[in-house]
Parts: sequence; structure tokens; C-alpha cells
Amino acid sequence: MNSLSKRSGFSLIELIATVAVIFVLIGLGYAGISRARVNAQKSQSVSNLKEIGQAIMLYAADHSGKFPLMCSSDAWQSPIWSTNTLPEYLDENRFELEGGRRIHPVFVDPMLAYDRHGTLGDYGANAEVLRGYPSYPGEGALRISSLGNTNTAKLMMVLAAENGGAENEHGMWYINSKKLGGDVFGISRARPSTRGTDTVLGVFADGHVEAVPEDEFAENFRDYLLVEAE
Repeated sequence: MNSLSKRSGFSLIELIATVAVIFVLIGLGYAGISRARVNAQKSQSVSNLKEIGQAIMLYAADHSGKFPLMCSSDAWQSPIWSTNTLPEYLDENRFELEGGRRIHPVFVDPMLAYDRHGTLGDYGANAEVLRGYPSYPGEGALRISSLGNTNTAKLMMVLAAENGGAENEHGMWYINSKKLGGDVFGISRARPSTRGTDTVLGVFADGHVEAVPEDEFAENFRDYLLVEAE
């Protein structure tokens, strides 16, 4: 009889090592799937903003070079840019019901969880570009020609936004840059949003969409949101 017996099966250490390797591979696979999902959501959000930017420019072309207003004559309680004005320049067959309202899917950001969507969309209009109603002091539609001294490649028209927690059923349909202070992302009103990333996504006055690094936006938000005086 051979004094060396043949070993069969796995030792406990080998079994533990095998299970550990399997869990590592599963974790890597999940991380890859998660990254792919986030990238797909971001790509759709970029596409949404491009379409919104194109609709704004089409509107301006039809209205003597004027940007659309963000709200109607009864002020901030009646936003119209996302619900009434721009949809005319989008595919009307794509309307869907969201919270009892007819919302065009282009205003629904896939980077947000389903229970965090705004009732009037997930993107905020820059109130310096898509201004208030005509009778509001100093307001009225902004003309593209008024941007002569402004770098349109750095001026955001619409950007990812969120409700900072203030009691406002309309959520984050506009961003008032004059109300933003030192903590751009911490105010308790409609505010820019990183969507859990390290960038703020927006469509600019020259039509391009860009993800601005969070730190850069926080430090220089006035450059991205304010229109320079003529």
C-alpha cells in the first residue's frame, strides 16, 4: 500500500479563498454595471438638455430674438417655460403624466430617483436668461442681442436643479442667482444640483452642454449665471 494517500476535495482555507474570489468578482461586476447605468443616465440627461437648448433657440428665432419667459403674469406661482412655452418646440407625442401634470419626458432627469422628481420638471431655468413676467419690475424677455458683453459659452440657460427643502410645491423650476450665497449647494430653496456626482450639468447660451466641476461652479457661479450689463 502506498504510504502517500491521495488528497481529495478542498481544504477549508482553499474553500474560503475560492468564495472570497467569487465575491470579489461579483463586486467588480456590480460596480461595472452600476457605472454603466450612471453613464447611460448622464448621457440621457445631456441629451435632454441639448433638446431643451435647441427648443429655446427655436423659440427665440420665432420671437424676434427674445428668450422665453419662465413664468406668466401671476408671477412665480405659474411657471410656463417647461409646461406651456417650450413643449410647442418639442415632440408633442411624447407627453406623459407625472404627478397629475402633463410633463414632457425631456424635463425628467433620469439621474434622479423616481421619488425625487419635481412636479414641473427636474431642470431649473436660469432666471437671468429666462426672466420673469413682463410687468415684473426690471424684467421682461431678454433679447439674445443683449448678450453682447456676455461670454455665451460660459452662460448657463438651464441646469440640473433640486429643491433645497423650502415649502414650494413647484420645486426647482428656476434658479434665482441673486438669492445664491456662499453655500451654493446648501440654500433652502431651488438650487443647482450635482445629482450625487462632482459636477453640475447645464446647457449654455451657445447651445453646448457641459458638466462643470462642483468646486469650480461653487467658486464662480456668478460667471455661469449672471448676464453682464451692456
